[in-house]
Amino acid sequence: MVKTLSFFVLLILIGFGASFVSGEQGLVTIDWLGYKIEGTVGIFIGFVLGLIIIFYMLFRLVLAIKNAPERIVTANQGWKRQRGYKALTQGMIAVAAGDASEAKRLSLKAEKLLSEPSLTMLLSAQAAQLSGDEKAAGRFFKAMTEEPETRYLGLSGQLRQALEDGDHSNALQLAEEASNLNPKTDTVSSTLFELQIKDKDWKSAGETVRKLEKTKIIKPATSRRHQAILLYLESLNDSEEGKIEKATQKAKKAFTLCPDFTPNIIQYAELLHRSGKRRKAVAVIEESWVINPHPNLVNKLKELVFGAGTEEIMRTVEKLSNYNSNHMESHLAIASSAISARMLKEAREHIEAIPEFEKSARACRYMAEIAEVDSSESNIAKNWLKKAAAADPDPAWICGECKDISENWVPTCSSCEKFDTLIWDTPPRITRIVFPEDKKTEESNFFEEGGTMGTSKEKTGHHKNN
Repeated sequence: MVKTLSFFVLLILIGFGASFVSGEQGLVTIDWLGYKIEGTVGIFIGFVLGLIIIFYMLFRLVLAIKNAPERIVTANQGWKRQRGYKALTQGMIAVAAGDASEAKRLSLKAEKLLSEPSLTMLLSAQAAQLSGDEKAAGRFFKAMTEEPETRYLGLSGQLRQALEDGDHSNALQLAEEASNLNPKTDTVSSTLFELQIKDKDWKSAGETVRKLEKTKIIKPATSRRHQAILLYLESLNDSEEGKIEKATQKAKKAFTLCPDFTPNIIQYAELLHRSGKRRKAVAVIEESWVINPHPNLVNKLKELVFGAGTEEIMRTVEKLSNYNSNHMESHLAIASSAISARMLKEAREHIEAIPEFEKSARACRYMAEIAEVDSSESNIAKNWLKKAAAADPDPAWICGECKDISENWVPTCSSCEKFDTLIWDTPPRITRIVFPEDKKTEESNFFEEGGTMGTSKEKTGHHKNN
C-alpha cells in the first residue's frame, strides 16, 4: 500500500514538472523503423507517463492473479485457526463447567482445526480426566512432556495423577523435575517441599526452602525458621548416630537462624553439655530466655546443674529469671524452685506478682502446694485445687491450623499434617469442672430462684467462657 502511494505521488510530481516544461518552446522527434513522430515536450512526457501507468497496472494484475491461490489458502487457514481457537476456548469453559462430553467434542474439533498438538493436548487431557479416563489423560500428559513448550504442563499433570494415586516416589521425582524446570511456580515447589518433609529428607527440604525464598514464594523470616527447624531435625538424627560434632554444628546454626525455637535450644544445650561445655549450655538457655521464656528451658537448666543443692538450684533459676524478670514464666520458675527449697514466703510473693494469677492453673497448683507444706493453711489447699481445675489450662503445643493439641513439639501436625504449625499457647477450655458441693449450691440456687437458672445471665456467662 505504501509503495503504491509513493509511486502515484512520484507521478504527480512528474506531472507538475511536465506542465511546467510544456510552457517552454521546443519539439521532440522520434524516428524509429521508418516512422517519424514529432510533438512538444509536454505531449511527449504525458505519453511516457501514460505508458508507465498502463504497464504498472498490468504488472499489478498479473501479480494478483499469480498470488491468488496462496491468498485463498492463507485466508482459509486464518478462518480455520479462528474457529480452532474458538473451539479451544469453549472446550476450556466446558471443562470448568464439568461437561465432560462437550469438552471431549470440542477438544477433537480444536485438534482438527488447529493441527497444533501443543495447544490442544492439555484440553484433551483435561477432557479425559473429566470423563474418568485417567489412562487416556496420562497418555496426553506424557505426550506433552515430549514437547519443550508443554513439558512443564505435562509434568504437572502427571504429578497430580501420582498424588491422587498415592504414588509417593513417582510424585517426588515428577515434582523435582517440574520444580527445576520452573522454580518460580508456587504450587509445584510447595508440593515438592511437602513430599520431602513426608519423606523425612530434611537436607533436601532445606535446599527447597532456600529456593522458595530466592524466588520470593516465601518470606525471609519464614525461610529462616523453616531452615532452623530442618537443621534441628538433622541434628537429632546426627546425635542419634553418635555424630556429636556434626549435630552440635547444625544445632548452633539453627540457633543463629532462630534463637527462640525452644526444641532446638534444648537440643543445643544438651549437646554442649555432653561435650563438657556446661557454662556455654547455660548461657544459651539464658540468651533464649530473654526472647522466649519457656518452662522446658527451666527443666533443662535444672538438669544441667543436676546434683546441686536446692539453694544452688534456686540461685541458678533466679539468675535465669532476671533476664526477663517481669514475665509470668520467670515468676513461676522461681516459685517452683522456692517451694522445693521450702522458701514459701518468696514463692507466694512471686506467684502473687503475676497479674490475675488465679486464672493460671499452674499458679493455683503452686499455691495449693504452699498451703499443703504450711500446716497452718492445710484447709486452703483444696480451694486452690478447685481454682486450678476451673482456671485456664496450662499452655501446650497447639496446631495453628486445625487447633489439635500435641503433648510434644513435632515437625508436622498429626491431624492436618501441615509443617511447622505447632505453637506454644493456652488451649481453649472445653468444659467447666463442677465439684459436688458446687452442684448442690447451684441446685439450691435453682429452687430459690424459681427454676430460672437455665436462662439466667450467670448461666449464659458460663457458656461464654467455655
